Amino acid sequence: MMNAAYTWSHTLDEGSGLSEGLFFNGNNPLNPRSAYGSAGFDRTHVFTINYTYQIPDITKSKRFLKYIVNGWGVNGVTIAESGLPYSVYDFSGTVASQYFGAGDDFITNPLLNGSPKSTLLQGTTGVNAGNPVLNGGAFGINVNAPGTNGVPLCGPTTHGGTACDFSETGFSSAGRNAFRGPFQTRFDFSVIKLFKINERFTLRYDAQFFNLFNHASFDAPNNNISLDPCFGPNLQTSIPNGCQWQGTIPAVAPSTKAFGDGTAPFGAGFIQSTLGSPRLIQMSLHLTF
Repeated sequence: MMNAAYTWSHTLDEGSGLSEGLFFNGNNPLNPRSAYGSAGFDRTHVFTINYTYQIPDITKSKRFLKYIVNGWGVNGVTIAESGLPYSVYDFSGTVASQYFGAGDDFITNPLLNGSPKSTLLQGTTGVNAGNPVLNGGAFGINVNAPGTNGVPLCGPTTHGGTACDFSETGFSSAGRNAFRGPFQTRFDFSVIKLFKINERFTLRYDAQFFNLFNHASFDAPNNNISLDPCFGPNLQTSIPNGCQWQGTIPAVAPSTKAFGDGTAPFGAGFIQSTLGSPRLIQMSLHLTF
């Protein structure tokens, strides 16, 4: 007996479950449409096949040999499916900080240079986890210079220095769930042997192999980045560029994570974890009467 099924589907929404429902995931909270995209649980392609085969009895003679070669069967389930959508999030509160503050409580998609497709370094199949999947240098933040977009001009301080605000940023341009995780496959297989002792007693042996080929299903790459050079508890002592400096320190141009400058956070765009379990084998005996 064999059953097979293929499903094509595409689910779109503005937030999926607790993982996305706790925060606004679009680019502009004043425009809820900016959060509209593939649902976090969307799997476009899903193929499943399950089978059971009872091997016919080989012999009816020689009592001992009959117990060895007869009563065998196999069954299994194979699943192949698209990976889940994901966004690249900035947890440093940089995007639209001009409107929402520069704290670490605002999470959103950072700016993207080019289309999501042009940012991908690998596809969703045949993924090599030793190489980056995303070009981390393609993401950045758009700092509003003093005197533009409502940001105050630089001005003198009571300490004789100059204060400039380089921490105000505008909205993002990358869409929610614009990327897709690696394609995933899994093979589960089991072998069954029945020992018919007599009309009353039957012994069943099972050997079950979960993830038969020990195939790794990769998770989405590292998509949590912090692009704000001013992010952290020591804004006045850590990085002398891009922060709102006061006192005798002269104002300088902000040092942002610019597009393609090679300053993406360490590990950004690399796969760092897998999904599911390694190969597991379990065996059992059942006596029925």
